[in-house]
Amino acid sequence: MSRKAWLFILITFGLTWPVEFALVAWVGGDLAAPAAAGSTGVVTAVMVGTMFVPALSALIVQRGIYGASLRDLGIELRPNWWWAVAVIVPILAVAAALGASAALPHVSLTSGAAFIIEQLNAASLPAEQVDAVRADIEAQGAWFGPFLAGALVGAALLAGPTINALPALGEEVGWRGLLQKAWASHGFWRSSMGVGAVWGVWHLPIVASGYNYPGHPVLGPLMMTVFCMLWSPLLAYVVVRGHSVLPAAMLHGTLNAIAGASLYFLEGGSRLTTGVMGAVGFGVLVLANSLVWWHQRRHADAFRADWIDWQRGDRLNPRSVSRQGPSGVETADAER
Repeated sequence: MSRKAWLFILITFGLTWPVEFALVAWVGGDLAAPAAAGSTGVVTAVMVGTMFVPALSALIVQRGIYGASLRDLGIELRPNWWWAVAVIVPILAVAAALGASAALPHVSLTSGAAFIIEQLNAASLPAEQVDAVRADIEAQGAWFGPFLAGALVGAALLAGPTINALPALGEEVGWRGLLQKAWASHGFWRSSMGVGAVWGVWHLPIVASGYNYPGHPVLGPLMMTVFCMLWSPLLAYVVVRGHSVLPAAMLHGTLNAIAGASLYFLEGGSRLTTGVMGAVGFGVLVLANSLVWWHQRRHADAFRADWIDWQRGDRLNPRSVSRQGPSGVETADAER
């Protein structure tokens, strides 16, 4: 592992884990417990705040330690159609995971009404308000499910590439903008999986404490790491082909906005098995990665040119000149 990668990882974990472990201790050790619900605002603020830590660490390493240009972190405003692909991919993945989950034994699709009423009751709203919402839902009849699905997709399309993309950019500048470039000599697939593994482990304090996989302090972090590893090539691909980390931030932000749809529309199963974050979703992501592999090979010359161009700035860092090839760019196998 390169020194640059080590420095970035150590700083990122060193700035994040103490804060998150302190948060977990403050809420009583279980982020999914009812007692933590009263601290939702603080929990959300801390989690959103820590999403900016990878970018901060990247700035410290890139500029403060290496004295390299911040432009090499990949923040470029050169939109192309891959930016649109980045927004659509998580919505398609979640929809496919929902459909595949419904095919499992003892799992079925629902309208989402029961989940909404359950959440309103958990929020301790007055009974008359809950009854009013229930009456509105019943008045819509069979149209409520499609209406809710459309509302969730619309919200994801609106917030994913805008509001949600801002904190997601805080992560992507670090994971894809710096770390994957630092590991680029290992090739696209190996560097993507390596970044995904680090990214997944980075979530350990909150996931082990009930976030995303409540009740699974050991298996939850393992699932989260696999989840991040499977998403990492998709994020990296839109970065390389989109010539910027911004489409990855848009994909990441849209995923955060829509990933919870399985909680609304699935009855039965568990967080470990259903939805885009369960075993079924992992199967969908394996298929998605197969499509990336196919597209990469079908457009090998274009991808190789984009891969070299994407890592070019970082490879011109004076500290890595001795490792560069005759063209001034460190040689790396893009298809490994």
